[in-house]
Amino acid sequence: MPDLNDLTFNTLSFYDRKARLGYKIEYYMLLRPKTLPSDYVIDKMVFRLPEEFDYPAILNLDNCKMIGKVTSDIPSTDCTLNRIDRNSYVTMIPKLYSDHAVKIIRLSFTDEDNLFTAP
Repeated sequence: MPDLNDLTFNTLSFYDRKARLGYKIEYYMLLRPKTLPSDYVIDKMVFRLPEEFDYPAILNLDNCKMIGKVTSDIPSTDCTLNRIDRNSYVTMIPKLYSDHAVKIIRLSFTDEDNLFTAP
């Protein structure tokens, strides 16, 4: 398990935390680059979202975060939701990305009404 700065304690089992039909959700994932910072600088990340989920009719996600070991919140300058040929993409441009250590990526909205809806 990566050594991260942000820790959460869950009182529900993994099964009870899975999204069910109609649940409002946000995306969490681990990012572990396999390249060296001297070989490649990560200045933009694009995530294709599953088409089964319903997405809000807005263009910007206002609660995108990268959570790492040193800093608990690496702000992003841009986190947009785009739809191209029936596919939905989130483009995240980090304001600061100084290392290639493991990070938690969070794609979300501050307003719960705008969260993604599970199929």
